[in-house]
Amino acid sequence: MSSFSVRRRPSPDYYLEPLMPNAIAVRATGCSIKLPAISMPGHLGRDTLLCLFLAIGVHGVVAWLLIQSPADIPTTPPPAPVVMQWVAPPVAPPMSSSAPTEPAAATPAPQSPKPVETPAPQKPKPKPAPTQAPKKIAIANKTLSPAQPTEQPVKESAQPPQTVPGKPPASATEPTLVGPYGRAGYLNNPPPTYPPVAARLRQQGVVVLRVHVRADGRPEQVQVFTSSGFDSLDQAAIKAVNQWTFMPAKRGEVATDGWVNVPLSFKLSN
Repeated sequence: MSSFSVRRRPSPDYYLEPLMPNAIAVRATGCSIKLPAISMPGHLGRDTLLCLFLAIGVHGVVAWLLIQSPADIPTTPPPAPVVMQWVAPPVAPPMSSSAPTEPAAATPAPQSPKPVETPAPQKPKPKPAPTQAPKKIAIANKTLSPAQPTEQPVKESAQPPQTVPGKPPASATEPTLVGPYGRAGYLNNPPPTYPPVAARLRQQGVVVLRVHVRADGRPEQVQVFTSSGFDSLDQAAIKAVNQWTFMPAKRGEVATDGWVNVPLSFKLSN
């Protein structure tokens, strides 16, 4: 039979012996050493540390990006170009044509002798005597004779309208009046500046100004005759026209004061 030999493990030179909950004693042959217990953080503590480090890193990256990115500077849009168009002021010639129509209404005045003739034949009808017939004729003649002077005042009444058209020849001898104007290119009148707020809001329109020009060509009074619908455009037009120079009105060769309508168009090109 085979024999089995059992060997015992030799005892170590030292072994650990718990002495206190916070200390570990190392006993060796002939000496004992007390070491402080080291509390290692558990698995849950490492996760919290990793989360803290990640949060700090993310905040650092965000702060770096904010520092590197330039601040947004608001940019103002460039002023839009102004397109100024001259609009002819409305002319109302039908007023002159309506004036001569009034004398035509006065022409039915010759109808006045008709009622004068009607009472004349009514008077002889009630007279039965035939012998009085020649008297009737005489009466008729008498009625006709006063009718003639009635026609004369009608002619006289028609004469005053003839004197009215006779006035223009007298006025033709007077010097003609030429109104002021400011459209001449050599005057170098600057166009109005487009308000930035109106350009940004895409506001457009036509302003018609009523300007009183002195004899020296300078505007004395500027009024809004027709508004564009936007106060900013109206004020810009008034400000520009106050700096203009006009050709004054002339009566013959003499400069004089006068009124003129100045239309200004505010229109965006794009």
